[in-house]
Amino acid sequence: MASRSYKQAAQYSGVLAGCFAAALLAGSNPLSDRIDNYAYDWMSSAPSPAGVQSVIVELDPETFKNRGGVPETRKILSEALDRIDEAGAKVVALDITLDDATKESDDARLEASMRATGNLVLAAHIDRDKWQLPIARFKDRAAELGHVHVENDGVARRISLSASTQGQRYWALSLVAFHLFRGQPIEETSFVGDLRVGDTLIPTTNAEGRPMWIRYLPKDSIPAVSVLEAGRHPEMIRGKVVFLGITALDAARDRVVIPDGRTIPGIEVHAQAFETMARGQFLTPAHNITETCLAFTLGIGLAFAFLPIRGAYLLTAALLALASSFPVWLFHHDVVFPYFRPVAVAWLSAAGAATYQHFFVRRQLRRSESEKSRYQQAIHWAAHEMRTPLTSIPIP
Repeated sequence: MASRSYKQAAQYSGVLAGCFAAALLAGSNPLSDRIDNYAYDWMSSAPSPAGVQSVIVELDPETFKNRGGVPETRKILSEALDRIDEAGAKVVALDITLDDATKESDDARLEASMRATGNLVLAAHIDRDKWQLPIARFKDRAAELGHVHVENDGVARRISLSASTQGQRYWALSLVAFHLFRGQPIEETSFVGDLRVGDTLIPTTNAEGRPMWIRYLPKDSIPAVSVLEAGRHPEMIRGKVVFLGITALDAARDRVVIPDGRTIPGIEVHAQAFETMARGQFLTPAHNITETCLAFTLGIGLAFAFLPIRGAYLLTAALLALASSFPVWLFHHDVVFPYFRPVAVAWLSAAGAATYQHFFVRRQLRRSESEKSRYQQAIHWAAHEMRTPLTSIPIP
């Protein structure tokens, strides 16, 4: 009897383990990632835009129209840097890769403007696994370089804080601007790949590129001014971090979609990433995901093993609701927990436990009815024999 009980417990545990493993496996494929991303976009909400520390100075269509078009980009940049320096910007991050030489007079003028600009960050870009860096005369005038890559699988939710190729690594343009703004170095911590700038801990993961979720501010929260108007509004620039880049669609096709459905230029993505760091309102990647999912499987398994059938279904329904709402609750506490895995684990575990218990109970019921039938037949036979008159035994 005891061996039968152990066998049944082992079978039940095996069913639950199989459901748990299948759910985790299902949670590691592109479809589940897409579901997680959709859930993330649905849960995302814009934080308060109070205390914005950056401004975008843009090369917009009107600027190109009034300054001779795209071929005059470096003259326009020289003009922009001069006006930004006069306004008293604290940091200038330029989101244009200056990796080739043009007309000597234009390059010389731009170099002179760069020399006068303090805390200038220039863009580095990876093309075909090779770094595209500013030419030497510009690179030497920069305080630092920052890469301008954005993670984009259709929606730009995160930014890689580092990028590496050919054994050379650069931090993100927004991160470099942030550390220059704070006047503190970028430090790599020993905990899960997090970074620290002064008293600000930036949560990332050990995934390639150290991705950071961007907490996008509402539309128009980060002020933007064209190069043509920058000299007329020095109060917008003074003491701020200026992100200087192209927003004209025909000059730079770097528009991306963000979680709230808006389409914004790449320069604004970097400004939004900077504001995420400046506010310190980070989304932290969840840890112990597997252990949390295992807790749902154990809870459902124990419910069907020890509770009456009605109580087991009620508790399981509560755990299924918790699995669906748990990632949402964590997100509102600034923790990103995958949505698909806990839901898949809970539902598969519930289906497996309920199915096993259903057929196990039916087997038990059939066995009990069979034993009852044999017992009744035995009693019926005995009663029949007892009612039969004794046959007289002949005397020899």
